[in-house]
Amino acid sequence: MTGRRSLAIALVPLVFCIVGPVARAQTAGSSPPTEPQPQPRPAQHGVPRPRSVADQLDRLTTQLHLSADQQARVKIILDRRQAEMLRLRGTDSLTAMDRFTKLEAVKRDALEKISALLTDEQRKSFPLSPQRPNGG
Repeated sequence: MTGRRSLAIALVPLVFCIVGPVARAQTAGSSPPTEPQPQPRPAQHGVPRPRSVADQLDRLTTQLHLSADQQARVKIILDRRQAEMLRLRGTDSLTAMDRFTKLEAVKRDALEKISALLTDEQRKSFPLSPQRPNGG
């Protein structure tokens, strides 16, 4: 009896491996095509994946209770920061240290601009710079 039960338990994952893709293919064929959704990049070596501008804006809106006007202005700052960071990452003429320094300056500038849009109460919940264990 235990032999049959062990065999049945071992076969369950195999059945799901076979039936799951077939069922998904059948349901996918019956629905209209949609835009492929970007897949989040998994964290590698303990480094979190970059958040999208929308994710960052949602987090800040929730954390700081941003008004609609503040949200619109913060989105512009985040969009510009992202574009500048992508541009810097694609620049081959910079050394790694120069690139890092410039990326940090872009981040700091964006944080300062966002901070300037906040009320005093909101600013209390908004860290101007990431906390670093070595103080730097």
